[in-house]
Amino acid sequence: YSTLILLCRGHYCTLINRLMDSETDAVDARIQIIKDDIESETERLDKRYDTMAQQFVQLDTFMREMESEQNYINQMFTTYNNSKKD
Repeated sequence: YSTLILLCRGHYCTLINRLMDSETDAVDARIQIIKDDIESETERLDKRYDTMAQQFVQLDTFMREMESEQNYINQMFTTYNNSKKD
């Protein structure tokens, strides 16, 4: 701060203020870009999560159907094997 105060006492004050304003504007612009990126990525991830949740439900349904098929086939083999014992 002391360097800026000393420089502002001379004719450099306007130049320094412009440079500081420019840097502040650049930082503010970068912050906004990052906020926009975060929002965009959050939306993308939310959509991906929804897709994966739907796929999981479909997979769960399929697995239950396959388990039911397995139980049916096992029952058929058990019945067949029991009938051969008689």
